[in-house]
Amino acid sequence: MNFTEHRITSHDGLSLYYRSYGVSGQVVLCLPGLTRNCKDFHALATHLASWPGQPWRVICPDLRGRGQSGYDRHYRHYQPATYVRDTWRLLDQAGIDAVIVIGTSLGGLMAMIMASQQPERLRAVVLNDIGPELPPDALARIVQYAATGAAVSDWHTAAMQVKQVYEIAYPDMPESFWLDYVRLSYRENELGVPAPEVDPGAGTPNSFSR
Repeated sequence: MNFTEHRITSHDGLSLYYRSYGVSGQVVLCLPGLTRNCKDFHALATHLASWPGQPWRVICPDLRGRGQSGYDRHYRHYQPATYVRDTWRLLDQAGIDAVIVIGTSLGGLMAMIMASQQPERLRAVVLNDIGPELPPDALARIVQYAATGAAVSDWHTAAMQVKQVYEIAYPDMPESFWLDYVRLSYRENELGVPAPEVDPGAGTPNSFSR
C-alpha cells in the first residue's frame, strides 16, 4: 500500500474517508465524479507522489455516500454545497492551507465553488469533463446512468454494466479493460457479489445543483 488511510467526522456526524499519498510537497486535492470515488485517482496520485525531484502530497477523498465514507440518511444533503463543506473540514483538520484541485465532473463543480468561497486557498484548478455551464441534455444523461444499475451476481456482468455507461469515453476497449475498470467503482458486498460503491440516493438531480 503506497497511501495512508484517514477518517474525519463531518459537521453532521458522518464518518468520511480519504487517502493520503506522499508526505511532503505541494498538496494536490483530487475530487471525483458523481458516482465515483477515490480509487479513480490511485494511478495519478501514485505517480505524483513519486515525481522525481519534486514529489507532491495527494489527497483523495470519498465524498459522503461513496466508497468508504458514510451514507447520509437525508438524500437532500447529497449536493455540492454539502460536499464542499465536507472538503473544507477535511483540509482544516489535516492542517492544509492551500491546494491544487483536480476535479472531474461533479468534482470540477466543487472546485469552482471552492474557488468562489476561499480563492486564496486554491493555487490552481484542473477541470476535467466539466465546464462553467451544464447543458440540460448532459445533466439528463448523468442522472440516467446514475439511476441505472440492476443487481448483478458476478464480476463479468458488473463489468458489462459499467461498459454500457462509460464506453462512450473509452471506445473499443477489450473485455479485460472493463474487468479491471469495474473494480474502481464496485466491491464485493456481505453476500460476496459485486455491488456499486455509491448510495443510490446520491445519484439525483439534486447532486448537481445548489
